[in-house]
Amino acid sequence: MHQLANQYPGAVTVVNDAQKQEFNVPLQLTAGKDALLIKLTLHQEFPYRVPTVKMIPDVVHPMVDAQTRVYQGPAVKTWTAQSSIINLLAQITNEFN
Repeated sequence: MHQLANQYPGAVTVVNDAQKQEFNVPLQLTAGKDALLIKLTLHQEFPYRVPTVKMIPDVVHPMVDAQTRVYQGPAVKTWTAQSSIINLLAQITNEFN
C-alpha cells in the first residue's frame, strides 16, 4: 500500500486488521475544488476478491448505487488478481471527471 500513499498522499488508513484494510482516499476531480472522498476496502481475500469502493458523501452518479453508495462501474467489474489499486482509482477518477 506504499504506492497508494505515494500516489494519494491524503489517503488515511482507517482499519488494518486480519479481516480487512480500509482507507479513506481523496480523489481530486477537475470539475470542482473539493476532492471526492471514497472508502476503499481490501478484504482478506485481496487481491482475488475485488475491493469495495464506497463514496463517503452522497453522490448521484450512474455507476454508484443510490442506497449503498458503492461504486459498481467497469473498474471493479473487470477486476482480476493482477489488477492495480492505483489503476482502479485512476479509472474511477476519470469516470467522475
